[in-house]
Amino acid sequence: MNAYDGNLTCTKHDAFFTFIQPVFDLLSNLLRQSGIMKHLSDKLLNEPWEFEANESSVAINESFIATFASNVAIFDSYVATNGSYVATYASNVATFDSYVATHGSSIKTYASNIATFDSYIVTHGSSVATYASNVSIFDLYVVFGSSVATYASYGQMLLHKGDMLQHLRHL
Repeated sequence: MNAYDGNLTCTKHDAFFTFIQPVFDLLSNLLRQSGIMKHLSDKLLNEPWEFEANESSVAINESFIATFASNVAIFDSYVATNGSYVATYASNVATFDSYVATHGSSIKTYASNIATFDSYIVTHGSSVATYASNVSIFDLYVVFGSSVATYASYGQMLLHKGDMLQHLRHL
């Protein structure tokens, strides 16, 4: 995630907001400690403001001054609250960055699991090929056994034929 500061230079959110937060804290503290807020509201409420307009004096409406003083106090509160929001936002960005790092780690683990599964498939394919080879060898033994049986049958037949020839010679 990227943010842009006033100069339109790209910075990391957490670094940018961590960098700017002390400014909000300092501004809020300076406004409170200097007493300028109280002094400003006293000046606005107790002393008349006059403007020269065509050589006539215009007094500022008291309700306008009270509203302005109230707005200044609200701004002071806003600055203090905004500093808190910036800290919370920076914390949220750091949490999100941590989540992204954790998710990246999970993806690496998932990729490793896929590689292990691929290795298993290759090993299984090799086992199937070995099994097929063993079946072929077994088939050769069966053919050999059949050939032995055939030769044994021929042998029996030849022995029987030989016995018959001897029997005929004795006759």
